[in-house]
Amino acid sequence: MKLEVNRKIGLLFLLIISLGFVLSSCRDDIEPGAKDNQLFKGLEIATAKVKAVPELYEAVGTVMAENTSELAAKLMARVERIAVKEGDRVNSGDVLVYLDQRQVLAGVKQAEASLAEAQRAMEAARAGRDAAKAAEELAAATFSRYQTLRQNGSISAQQFDEVDSSLRQAKAGLTQAEAQFSAVTARVEQAKAALSSAQVTLKDTMIGSPYSGVVADKHIEEGDMASPGRVLLTMETTEKYRLYVEIPEVHIKDVDQKQDVKVEIPARGLNNLNGVISTIVPAGDPGSRSFLVKIDLPEGLTLKTGMFGKAKIKYGSSNQMILPGSAIIHRGQLTALFIVGGDGVVHFRLIRLGRSYQDSFEVLTGISDGERYVVKPPPTLVDGARILSENDYFPQSLPQAQSRFSWINPLNTKCIPVVNILTFLDLAENLSFSGSIPVEVSS
Repeated sequence: MKLEVNRKIGLLFLLIISLGFVLSSCRDDIEPGAKDNQLFKGLEIATAKVKAVPELYEAVGTVMAENTSELAAKLMARVERIAVKEGDRVNSGDVLVYLDQRQVLAGVKQAEASLAEAQRAMEAARAGRDAAKAAEELAAATFSRYQTLRQNGSISAQQFDEVDSSLRQAKAGLTQAEAQFSAVTARVEQAKAALSSAQVTLKDTMIGSPYSGVVADKHIEEGDMASPGRVLLTMETTEKYRLYVEIPEVHIKDVDQKQDVKVEIPARGLNNLNGVISTIVPAGDPGSRSFLVKIDLPEGLTLKTGMFGKAKIKYGSSNQMILPGSAIIHRGQLTALFIVGGDGVVHFRLIRLGRSYQDSFEVLTGISDGERYVVKPPPTLVDGARILSENDYFPQSLPQAQSRFSWINPLNTKCIPVVNILTFLDLAENLSFSGSIPVEVSS
């Protein structure tokens, strides 16, 4: 009972002092530039630190398919039919363009006829060779018999000479027949080769896909005249893509094959792809003093040839002040932070930003190493507000305090002392006095 009385007397004593201050300093309006004191608790505060950040060279380039082919004609012929259009997916071996086959078919038939003729000539030559061989065998047998008779003196020299001449003639005839057969055999092989060539030319009138992919471009229309070397279609694979970038000679020493790099494809919203350098073209461009570098991209991406891409090449490190983007405040053309002083008071300070790193930014000026800042400032945070620590008492909100102590400010005037006193009263009401004010109470 005595403690409760002492508490109320203490509160009354503080109230009288505060009320006198209110009555002497309260005005109807707040001076220009004055603001209500605000207290915040539970805000995340971090300490700014300078740290080493890798230096990156951002090389821009173009997305290309891993395999790109230009399909051209091998012969001159009219384009009869085009079976595909741009964007069509095709399988390996599918016929894409048909050329006029009439002239080629005539050549095939001519080659077939030449082969048939050569084969018939070969059969005739074979028969002649066989006949010559039989005649030679007969002449040799006759010569053998006459040679025995001569030794016995049964025939004259004239008869023996005639048989010997017949044998030599038979041998010559056999040699000639064999030569003719060989020549005709060669003609048959030549006719077969001509027919094979004509058949290949016939296949060339049907231009097929060398692999499974997509038709990227069409360079000819039906009815046009195709000629050797003229590009008809362009096709490419779709399973894997590469990024082609130009690296200046000053940074070519910082790249190597199989080196990991970070790649961005803005059109697809891909900001952190893992790429691997697959090729560094050794010959540079003498005009730009740059080198072509090919970077393999991960498989399974829905990309298109010709898309814009960027690769980040590491070439060193530097000390930078990096702060999260959530702490940065943008007001019009101003960029600022809420700096927290040692007394907990918040200061609105302008800063200048440098490079961006995904969700963070480099701060060039406006904050020093070791200073504290608000990580996620609420919209109500203003310059001059105070942030309470976990051990500080946080009074009730101002509207609640005004409703509980409205009898102090019956005219509801907007004056700074009233706001301060309302907060102070709420604080005083929640205090627990460790001692007591000596007051005599009569029984």
